[in-house]
Order: sequence, then C-alpha cells, then structure tokens
Amino acid sequence: YYFDLNDGADIYYSDFYTHQPIDAEIVMFVAAFNLLKYIVPILVFKFLSRLPVKVMLPMAKGSVKIGAFGVLIMLVVMAIGRIGNFVLAHLFALVNIDSTYYDYIYTENQAVMLVFFIVQCIIAPILMEILFRGLILQTFRQFGDLFAIIITGFVNCLCYYSFSQIVYIFCASLVVGLFTIRTGSIYTAFAMRISSRVLTYIMTALSLQLGYIEGKIAKTAICLAIFAGAIVVYSLLINSGG
Repeated sequence: YYFDLNDGADIYYSDFYTHQPIDAEIVMFVAAFNLLKYIVPILVFKFLSRLPVKVMLPMAKGSVKIGAFGVLIMLVVMAIGRIGNFVLAHLFALVNIDSTYYDYIYTENQAVMLVFFIVQCIIAPILMEILFRGLILQTFRQFGDLFAIIITGFVNCLCYYSFSQIVYIFCASLVVGLFTIRTGSIYTAFAMRISSRVLTYIMTALSLQLGYIEGKIAKTAICLAIFAGAIVVYSLLINSGG
C-alpha cells in the first residue's frame, strides 16, 4: 500500500476497477515526494563526487536522426514493456502478489492534475536522467561504457516498487544509456524519457476514462500503431542510408 491511503492511492492491476479520485492535497504531496526522491540523491551525489557540470551533463551536438530514432525505440520498448507488465502482474496476482500502480493517481481538481502531469511527465523525467544518465552513468564510464550502462540500469530499477515493472525499467534504462552515449548528449535521454512518460500517462488516462476492457483495447491499438510506425521509420532510414 502506498502511504496507507485508501480509495485512489492503492491501485493494483488485479483490482484496477476500484480506482477512485482522491483529495487534491494527497496528489500534490505525491508529486512533491516524487521530485524529492530525485533532487536529494542528485545533490548528495554531486557533493560527494565533485563531478564537473560539463561532464555530468554532456551536451554534444550529436546526430538529430539518431536521437529521433532513439525516441522511437524507447516508445517501442515502452509498448512491449507495458504488455509485459500486464502479463506479469496477472501472473503475480494468481499467487496473491499484487503490483502497485500508483504513479497515476488522480483527483477531480483539474488544476492539480495539470501540475501532477507536468511533474510526472516533464520535471521528474528530467531529474531522473540528470541522476542516472548524468551523474551515475558518466561517473562509471571510467570502467567502460557497457559496465556504466548496465550498472546504471540496475540502480534505476531500485527506484520502482513493482516486481512486474523491473524487467521493463532495466531494458528501458539500457536503451536510454546506449543512445545517450551514442549521441553524446543528455538531451537525448530527456527526450526519450519524457516521450515515454507522456504516452504512458495518456494510455493510463484512457484506461480510467474508457473502463477496463475498452481501455485495454485502446492501449493495444496504440501499441500496435507504435510498432507499425517503428517499422515504417526503420525502413525509411534503411532506404536513405541512415
């Protein structure tokens, strides 16, 4: 259970239909907590490591085409991961292990929901990438890029509380780390993480609005569209020699 809150804060895949709006104050508290869980380790890590800002936040002018392809690959990983999360969550439910799904708690206060969206889908992803693809990845690159990508992915998994999400988070972290190093820019990581967060938020909102069955159908259609788009873009890149 998340902070021992009832109704809207305790959300499980296996009991998804019980999701209800909660107080705006609780939503704001969760948003603030989600920022602090990245801000505090960033400040501590930066103080202890003394890593220069230009090393911590690489901003090389890498290939825009590679960065855009990285965003598309991230969305594909997100789509596969979401399907995998759903399957794993139901398997866990068979043995009475529920998967918490608290990131998208909501309230009827639309202004608060806008703040929550900005925090969850824009500010938090940027802070996350400053911590992982900035501080941690760049610190461990002295031991080799592959080692740095893997260790960063492992640490990234520690920020999540659901067993069904761990495999997806690890794979997504590997992809973001690879493209960050390939382009030499932290902006690639920002774009990849924000795009996946926004799409995930939209898909979850659809589930809440449409209902369990209709929501699953809509999310499946979106995932299939992502796969189709990836195939088209990949074909265009191959034909153009990219």
